[in-house]
Amino acid sequence: MKTALVVLNYNDAARCIDVVNYGVTNQVFDYYILVDNNSNKTDLELLNSVRGDNIFLILNKENKGYSSGHNAGLRYAVEKLHVDFVFVIVSDIEYTKESILECISVLSNNSNIGAITCRLRNLDGTEGEAAWYRPTYKDFLLWCYPMLRKFRSTKRYNFESDTNYSIVDVIRGSFIGFSAIALKECDYFDENVFLYNEENIIAERMKIKGYDMAILHGHFYLHKHVNKISRHKKISELYKEAESGIYYMKQYRNVKGIKLFLLIFSTGVLVLLRYVKQG
Repeated sequence: MKTALVVLNYNDAARCIDVVNYGVTNQVFDYYILVDNNSNKTDLELLNSVRGDNIFLILNKENKGYSSGHNAGLRYAVEKLHVDFVFVIVSDIEYTKESILECISVLSNNSNIGAITCRLRNLDGTEGEAAWYRPTYKDFLLWCYPMLRKFRSTKRYNFESDTNYSIVDVIRGSFIGFSAIALKECDYFDENVFLYNEENIIAERMKIKGYDMAILHGHFYLHKHVNKISRHKKISELYKEAESGIYYMKQYRNVKGIKLFLLIFSTGVLVLLRYVKQG
């Protein structure tokens, strides 16, 4: 049984290397794959200084976003290194060897589970949302109108039970362990989105192929939120989020006709109002 860790870097090399170094020091994974999404020269120098027979560096010539960047490492792990399980962990995460081993144990003993995560703890000790219910069309439409967002679904999972794990709809992209077989069958992340909704989309791809997603009850990872996105996104970020939401609803939730038109119109209004406000 072979395992790998994929860490995607974009101008955050020092923290990405820390994530890898923890694994190397504690002998957590068999292979470590650092993927760079066309970062600055300083970052490239740092990444090139990392040495190890089981550490691999992939340099993407262009930053095409979360999905495309991670796919470069995931495909290498699955198709070149022939691993059985591969993890995606972002740069502002602290994880433990015990949690990784438990994730692997669940994946090994449950062929129907294609991806797994742990519960999330924030720096202030509060629990974050590591998994969520499949978003509805109504949720996306209300998101377009800030004054109406409070009416979106607020239902959350409860993990206080005697069982080891729960099956969930969607898991957060900051920490995911994949079955290599399931990941290959669902053809990895969808590279048609740059950022946002990649978790919702990979969940749909897993579901189409008959796989579940799970979350461990008794294990946590620490999310430092170093790269926390501002509540008031830039126009370019807001546009990417709106664009990916439309794509997800159209391609994976079969939204079409007047409902699709209304969603496109509403996201357009949201972006335009933000442009006017910031202008």
